[in-house]
This record gives sequence, structure tokens and C-alpha cells, in this order.
Amino acid sequence: MTNTEQQISVVLADDHTVVRRGICDMLEDEGDIRVVAEAATAAFAMAFSSVSVVANSLRLRRAKIS
Repeated sequence: MTNTEQQISVVLADDHTVVRRGICDMLEDEGDIRVVAEAATAAFAMAFSSVSVVANSLRLRRAKIS
């Protein structure tokens, strides 16, 4: 399945780059999943309102808001 309309769009949120890259590499092997962004903070991940899934760490650090 390669049609973009039928793909599941995912944002990966984790404060560890190596974890995000590992999950992204696994998901890239799936034809119906497309990782559209990687985020180091929950606030950045939530900025993507048009995605199907936001996969985030259970222990994601809070971003400092100024």
C-alpha cells in the first residue's frame, strides 16, 4: 500500500534521538506507515494536528516554556 491517502502518518516523540531513530527505522519497513516528523518534546509533537498517531515516550521531559 503506497497511496499517501491510505498511509498512517506518525509523529515520533522521545527525548532520546537514538530511540526515535530506531523506531523510525522499524516503521520505514512498513508500506502503510509514514513517519512525518520526530520530536524531542511533547509540545513540538502536538503541533502536528493532522497526523494519525503521535507515538510518545511515557517519560518525556517537559519543555521549558518562556
